[in-house]
Amino acid sequence: MSLLLAQKKKIIINIVFMISLMFTTLLDAKTPLPSYAAQYSVFSGDGSQLIYVNAMGTEIIKIQVKTEKIIKRIPFKLKTGSTLLAPTPDGFKLLAVHSKGIDVIHNGTGKVLRTLPHPSGQYDWRGGVIQQNSNGSLLAIPSMRNNSSPKIYLIHTGSGKIIRQIKLLQRGKIGSIGFSPNKRLLAYTQYGHKKLTLYLYDISQQKQHMRMEIITTGDSYQEMIHFSRNNQQLVLSGINQKTVKLIDIKQKTIKQLPYPYSSFTDFSADNKSLLIIQPHKNTLTLRNIATGKQQINRLSANKTDYFATVIQARNKTLLALPKRNAKPKETASFLWIDARTGKAFH
Repeated sequence: MSLLLAQKKKIIINIVFMISLMFTTLLDAKTPLPSYAAQYSVFSGDGSQLIYVNAMGTEIIKIQVKTEKIIKRIPFKLKTGSTLLAPTPDGFKLLAVHSKGIDVIHNGTGKVLRTLPHPSGQYDWRGGVIQQNSNGSLLAIPSMRNNSSPKIYLIHTGSGKIIRQIKLLQRGKIGSIGFSPNKRLLAYTQYGHKKLTLYLYDISQQKQHMRMEIITTGDSYQEMIHFSRNNQQLVLSGINQKTVKLIDIKQKTIKQLPYPYSSFTDFSADNKSLLIIQPHKNTLTLRNIATGKQQINRLSANKTDYFATVIQARNKTLLALPKRNAKPKETASFLWIDARTGKAFH
């Protein structure tokens, strides 16, 4: 009888422990209430302006960074069933995917400049990630048709021509895509049960450059890939991951850094540090890559602010974090961060 009671007691303790663990995890990764914020944003090339789409998706708005004053408002209208993508890195164009193709919309007029055809001839991207290179001249579009091997198409945004067709070595959903700053390498991930596989493809030589399997620490989707400015390292992070993955391309090594639920991780302008934003902690951390020394900055004193979206200037010295509102507003507000110090200004 005493043995049976001991076994029951052990079972009860284990159940209580599991419930406690689940509750703690939910608290750590708490999701904010639905709210509205500026979307599809990009800095101008010189960093003096920010271009974004309002929360209603009806206007392109340009503001001056120093003063937050509106410079121009450009109304535009999307075709039925369109999905907006981030503006091109030069800040001149918006991209919208729909069943007929990919519209290239001019940010200055709101007019459609051209419609690029779907690379495979049909609308089969199925909500997968679409990525642009550093100057917006190339699009990487995954094709996930069931009756053929999965591919990534590289398309020239000016002509709509297919520059490359990358045949994926294995089936599986693509988690993320990223171009290196020198536009030579394309990184992409595919994931299966409890693991990610990272691939690097050399665009100019048309061959695989590297393959690496990575143990996941959470749900494997909506990750971001960012390269260092010297093209020698990359960082992989995601709002559903418990670690940030720092990968040395030359040494082919990986470090799992304990920064859970990071919505944004990228390299500093001098390549010496990582900038890590954790919305549930309301913090931005600057971590020195060589020493591990870190500087933690609180983003906002307002506990209701939640910064899941981050826009970075091309020179990596500025960050803009859209503030969320309970109701959609005609104009948006931002938290501005000097990425060199991690400090907010005006």
